[in-house]
Amino acid sequence: MAIDISQFLNSPQLAAAKVEPRGTYWRATSRQSFSPLARLIAPLVARLMLGPKPELGGAQTPVFNIGMLAVTEAELVLVGLTPGFTLKPSGLLGRVPLGDVQACELKRARMTSPLTITFRDGGSWLLEVARLDLNGAKKLAAVVSGQSQTGRRTPRPVSDS
Repeated sequence: MAIDISQFLNSPQLAAAKVEPRGTYWRATSRQSFSPLARLIAPLVARLMLGPKPELGGAQTPVFNIGMLAVTEAELVLVGLTPGFTLKPSGLLGRVPLGDVQACELKRARMTSPLTITFRDGGSWLLEVARLDLNGAKKLAAVVSGQSQTGRRTPRPVSDS
């Protein structure tokens, strides 16, 4: 179930997905410290489960723990969420007009999927989406990229012959 963050938007949200900063799951998995042996093999386990450690250089991703990325007709909005059993919007982290977004790329990965938002000025946000939130992220990426995910077909013109 998507969280409604319309209190931070000027128009209704078209799509939304829960996101974390890139590398959150990798760091959590590699920092397990149950025993001395676990501390030694945790980075290996993280690499096997999640792939290589994500490179974060050069990104202008806002600092947050858990957030909701939403798209409206005119802009892309990142809102922070309070951690806990029930996630509630806590504050506006970033707001970008859709005209400033050059690309929105969602890649499929093992446990978490990287989501990269690239801006026309050369900046970028590096985010990741958990497998449970992948459907919302696919819809968000499609809306930002201008592709329709409604499944409607355009009617064919009727020919006289």
